Amino acid sequence: MNGKLILLVIILMLSSCSKGAKKEKIQPVYPITIAHVEVRNEPIFINLIGNVFAAETVQIRPQVGGMIKEIYIEEGSNVSKGDILYKIDPRPYEAALEKAEAVLAKDKTALEFAEIRIKRYADLVEKDYFSKLNFEQYKIDADALRAQLLIDEADIAVAKINLEWTLVRSPLDGRSGVKKVDLGNIVTANDTNSITDIQQINPIDIYFHVTQKDWVAVQASENKALRFEVFLPQEKEKIREGKVYFIDNHVDINTGTVLMKGSVNNEDAFFWPGEFVQVRLELRVEKDAMVIPIKAIQVSQDGPFVFIYDEKNERVEYRSIVKGTTVGDYAIVKKGISPTEIVVTQGQINLKSGAKVTVANENGLKAL
Repeated sequence: MNGKLILLVIILMLSSCSKGAKKEKIQPVYPITIAHVEVRNEPIFINLIGNVFAAETVQIRPQVGGMIKEIYIEEGSNVSKGDILYKIDPRPYEAALEKAEAVLAKDKTALEFAEIRIKRYADLVEKDYFSKLNFEQYKIDADALRAQLLIDEADIAVAKINLEWTLVRSPLDGRSGVKKVDLGNIVTANDTNSITDIQQINPIDIYFHVTQKDWVAVQASENKALRFEVFLPQEKEKIREGKVYFIDNHVDINTGTVLMKGSVNNEDAFFWPGEFVQVRLELRVEKDAMVIPIKAIQVSQDGPFVFIYDEKNERVEYRSIVKGTTVGDYAIVKKGISPTEIVVTQGQINLKSGAKVTVANENGLKAL
């Protein structure tokens, strides 16, 4: 009898302990980080790869031949429009100018004599004291000399131009390239080989190609005066703005793309001809768009969703959304959230609707 009583007491005690254990079970609390839904005007871009080109490039070729007497240019230096780069020996061209001026003076003297002769014989011809045929020849000679003066003046103009061309000047503001001749070298007029080149780097051009698929979006763009942002892959924070000034008139059948060109201010020579750059072409601006960090969005079999944080009850709610365009680290949400709500950005892996949560500190997620 005593044994049965003891067994009953033990069973009752175990049952009581089991119920106590169930009462003491604690619901887990999950650490999360959060972000508020932002409402802002969000520009929509197409991400592209571009190249930097000089706005203008000039191959410097001598217009007259001769020996290089002076070199004023330094390789890789900045030059201004009109700066003297090279000096070709001017002596042959100075002599040619003096000769042309002398010929003009001689022909002027001959014309003065021809005009005096015409005046002297005019009265004699009227009185039939002199042959009309010879008189007509005198007038023809005078007319020929007047024409010769025009030729002489043209020869002088050409001689002056040739003399001016002995000073090789920069036709634009820019930066010089490699110097290809030295003092004493002989150059030839209009040689196909340049003696240096000048590239204009401010402003500078950005070339990029838009695919046929994206071209449809460009055509539908609300932004008629197309603008873009450009930056170096290794300097993503240094963004410059530019404007498109050229759109090609066809789709390249070999690449399926449309060439576009834009101009960017480059006073500090940040961009350099030949560089690859990243381009973001603005299509439109989404006004009053609801924007959240892209890391807040999860994907399930039913599509994209987020967890909404209930600040008052410290719990989360599962919410399906309609995702719009991704812009950098953010995404536009078309439907499923409201501007006053808060979304979970980290710690979603263990969450479900109604889960108890705590907001992590600024140093990241913390274990409880």
